[in-house]
Amino acid sequence: MLFAALGLAAMLPLLIRLRRRFTTWWAPSIALAIFAVMFSMSTFVIGPAVRAVITEPHGGGPVQPTPTISGHTRSHHP
Repeated sequence: MLFAALGLAAMLPLLIRLRRRFTTWWAPSIALAIFAVMFSMSTFVIGPAVRAVITEPHGGGPVQPTPTISGHTRSHHP
């Protein structure tokens, strides 16, 4: 809800400009509807799909951390 409110607050200047340009509330209403649809798609479709790919990239279990090699490398020695 927080990001929706922030998005709406950021859109207020655009909505006011649309209202003044078209002298009707139809243009800002359409812009607001498009924003609501895009925000909903991002929240309920794209976000869970990306989260699923990150947590289960190959369809099985959570991602295992990659082991790192510590110590000296050959680049320090000739």
